[in-house]
Amino acid sequence: MNKMEELLYQYLKKNEGRWFKKVELYIYSDEQGYSPESCGRYLRYLEEKGKISVSYYDSKYSKHLAKYAYNPPIEKKMKIEIINNTARQIYYD
Repeated sequence: MNKMEELLYQYLKKNEGRWFKKVELYIYSDEQGYSPESCGRYLRYLEEKGKISVSYYDSKYSKHLAKYAYNPPIEKKMKIEIINNTARQIYYD
């Protein structure tokens, strides 16, 4: 992870449970010395890696605006299934 990506990730993680409009994260990145374009790019990278969640909403003047939140890792449960003397692990939520 590069520094900007790590800053965004840690900021969202520190505020777990809160959804941030993209413009709020643009302001945060600007305060850290990064451009809004870089912020948007690293938000997409984090979302593609499954580290944060993105949701879309419509405002009074615009449609399909993004908001972001920390995506805590899901602890998967495991069970072992034995069929015909062959064991396999199965993971589920």
